[in-house]
Amino acid sequence: MSDSKKKTFKFNWGWGLLLFYTFFCVVTVWFVFFTTHQDEDLVTEHYYKKTLTYQQHIDEHNRALKLNNPVKWQINNANSNITFEYPASNVKGQIHFYRPSDAQQDKIVSISPDANSKQQISLQSFERGLWEIKVKWEENGKTYYQEARLVLEHNS
Repeated sequence: MSDSKKKTFKFNWGWGLLLFYTFFCVVTVWFVFFTTHQDEDLVTEHYYKKTLTYQQHIDEHNRALKLNNPVKWQINNANSNITFEYPASNVKGQIHFYRPSDAQQDKIVSISPDANSKQQISLQSFERGLWEIKVKWEENGKTYYQEARLVLEHNS
């Protein structure tokens, strides 16, 4: 038997079609696996219900913008807390610390100012990163809403 009769592999359109189809199937299976294992945290659990009352939310925000003395906050890194200063000591409401990257870390705190219209909240349990502070309060029968972003640089 001579060496000239050895079969060599030839790449033709049949092999190209087989490789393309195999690649396509592998990518499709990977994509299905990847998409079914993604977290789907919603911005809010009751999204559609909240859209119906969004005009009320806009009105609350506009009222807060017109205030001469809105809610103010200041971070104290030494004590790892945040201090809120309210327009009056008789306000009621809540502060929502919203974590865009993980809904499980959201925190809601009731507003309870002291005699000086201030409230301190510890940041000890807060993870570093982006937080949104959403303050909704009621004063003299009117509701107000303010929000801001907060970036914690280190674990307080």
